[in-house]
Amino acid sequence: MDALTKYRQKISQNMTDASFLASSVFLRWLQNLAKGFVARTQGVAEIVRVKFIQNSNHVAFTDGDNVTLNVDPKTNPLISGLPREEAVRVLVGILTHELAHRWLTNFIFSASVYESMSKYGVLYPGPMDSGLSVVAKDITEYCKNDRERRTSLTQIQHYIFNVLEDGRIEERCLQNNFGILSNGLQTARSVQWKAMNT
Repeated sequence: MDALTKYRQKISQNMTDASFLASSVFLRWLQNLAKGFVARTQGVAEIVRVKFIQNSNHVAFTDGDNVTLNVDPKTNPLISGLPREEAVRVLVGILTHELAHRWLTNFIFSASVYESMSKYGVLYPGPMDSGLSVVAKDITEYCKNDRERRTSLTQIQHYIFNVLEDGRIEERCLQNNFGILSNGLQTARSVQWKAMNT
């Protein structure tokens, strides 16, 4: 019997799945996992605030300091209909993903890229090699005086950056083998893959 199953059996005998996933006991356990992750990856005993939301169209997000998870099986498509143990693993995986952003994502860089395009129509906020600068100049000319184009391109740029960044940070986590966190990440990836309409 693995640690998750033992943990679930110990404290959740009389709780519904939704009550367990929204419980303060589960929240504290996730916060302890987050604290261990930060200690291992960044060498500091820093508390990461984990928050729960329900009735949201977001699965999870981070601002770099806090991680917010949707624990509602009715509104989080990744845990909807899953047995409790698998839903817990998926939520651990989602937490791991968001913690990896905190560890590896340069939020200042991504914000400056977003601002550069949305405000100024400039693809990248700094110098580029000559091949990319020709493309960037063409895109800048195409978007500079058209707010709708800038908005559309900013969204596309954000999605592409986020997809690439998500893959990069998840692979780093799996390469470092963070035990239960990496196992949860693998479960979350598997559930996402099965749910993807391809």
